[in-house]
Amino acid sequence: MRRSNRAKLVGLMTIGIGLGIFGALGIPSAATLPFAPEELPSTCLSYAGSLEITGNSTLVDRKARPQICRVARSEKRAVRGEVVWFEGVEFVAGEILVRFRDGVSEEEIRRILADVGCEIEEYIPLFRIYHLRTVEQADAAETLAKVAELNRLPEVDFAEPNLVYRLAAGSAIPNDPAFPWQWSLHNTGQKHPSVAKGSSSGSKGADIGILQAWAEGWTDSRAVVVAVIDSGVVPLKNSDLQGNILWDAAYDFARNDGEPNDEVGHGTFVAGIIGAVGNNGKGISGIAWRASLVPLKAEARLSVWESMERRFRIFFGLDADDFYKGMLATLVLKNGLEILEEADRRWIPLKIRHRAEQGRLNIRVLNLSFATDSPKYLDSLRKVLSVAQRSGILVVAAAGNGGSKLDPSGSLTYPCALGSEFENVVCVGASTDRDELASFSNYGAAVVHLVAPGQDVVGLVPPPPAPGDLPLLKSGWCRRVEGEEELAVCSGTSFATAHVSGVAALLFARCPEAEVSEIRELLKNSVKQIGNPPYQNPEDQDPVVAWGGRLQWPSQEALGALCR
Repeated sequence: MRRSNRAKLVGLMTIGIGLGIFGALGIPSAATLPFAPEELPSTCLSYAGSLEITGNSTLVDRKARPQICRVARSEKRAVRGEVVWFEGVEFVAGEILVRFRDGVSEEEIRRILADVGCEIEEYIPLFRIYHLRTVEQADAAETLAKVAELNRLPEVDFAEPNLVYRLAAGSAIPNDPAFPWQWSLHNTGQKHPSVAKGSSSGSKGADIGILQAWAEGWTDSRAVVVAVIDSGVVPLKNSDLQGNILWDAAYDFARNDGEPNDEVGHGTFVAGIIGAVGNNGKGISGIAWRASLVPLKAEARLSVWESMERRFRIFFGLDADDFYKGMLATLVLKNGLEILEEADRRWIPLKIRHRAEQGRLNIRVLNLSFATDSPKYLDSLRKVLSVAQRSGILVVAAAGNGGSKLDPSGSLTYPCALGSEFENVVCVGASTDRDELASFSNYGAAVVHLVAPGQDVVGLVPPPPAPGDLPLLKSGWCRRVEGEEELAVCSGTSFATAHVSGVAALLFARCPEAEVSEIRELLKNSVKQIGNPPYQNPEDQDPVVAWGGRLQWPSQEALGALCR
């Protein structure tokens, strides 16, 4: 937030209290300022008159002494800290607000600030709040550590990070630099990167309508946890996902450790669509700007397929045992250890057990951006889906990328094909930036419920390893965006699935009492009906998907009927 906005905010607070109250309470005089006026720079002004905002955005009271006095600092600290999202809080890194208890002397304050490595940026009388900066540049974790250190001191009344208050009537367009390429969220027919063509332009309005949700203030799904069983996520501190991952519940079942490092790229891309931190001036915007994601990594298997065009493509798969262990972790985190017999709890990784003991996670959505076309040995899959259904979890699954019609009399993919048995399963195909069925997407009204944007989607990937690059970027389904180390453009029903999971998370957050069946019905009734739905061929007039259209954020009327 710029200084001028900050000054206006403080000014509104001050005016709201009322000038009469200032007179009754008595504005602190020079004798009560933290330091004598002669120690303050010229930007800390004193006038006689009314409240105003000076040219350097400092609020002063012309009747009394300055209301905000800005303390001199070196040029290297002249730039404001970075706005960060960390541990569920949005604040300015390296900045702290603190109030000392009555009777704490100037000498004691100086000593305390020197000990914690902070200096005074501003002092706000009446409230007796010091705005501090860290002497050395501090990241989010270091800032919160200093806040905790100050709060442990008996001389401190309270210490807090310098929070960011977002304007309620702000723009629905986030400031993330790659957002203009995210046609799936806001399609104006703009030019955007394409996997095969280099660049492409779509049709205006062929997006999921999420700007409506954002404009109404629905950007935060933190109250709802989305479990993502995939290839992991990028673990970098400055990742655009960092603030939205519940690291204390994340796990790698391939290596049996608590760090699900994405060595493929697929899981990071999926997670970013659902919940990359939005409006932070970095990377892309997730459907949910503030989210709670639990990455559960399974072993990634690679296989090579040769297309009719003689192009080789790498396909990814997950081992079933890791998938089921990820499902087990999801259900334990959701329901607690009580769902297991005492003797069976030893099979749960220690990290997952510890997190479950701290309290249950409100997991309402499970993203499964993978599929199998094997029609045999499905008893175990049915078992885990039945437990997920009883646990109130919406399972969002990918239809697959075979370009085939799915039908019980022909080919099927799973878990999608079990949607007829379990009402908590939603099967997703892929659409294009022109609201057409993507050529690679499986379809078929007997199995696939709806389509969502899945062709030429821009998203997050880990930076390139050395040497070479991530398997996802060598697959033929994705490529890096030129000049961007952590952005790629990809196609696949995996990424269409992530769009549905992101919208479902926001809907559960918007309607916390809703049942899975109600959210599923809301998704069904809100799809954007395509004017002339594409058919398999003129002789086969079966609709492409069961719900007849593409993912769309529900209308206010539909939301109001469900979310009272």
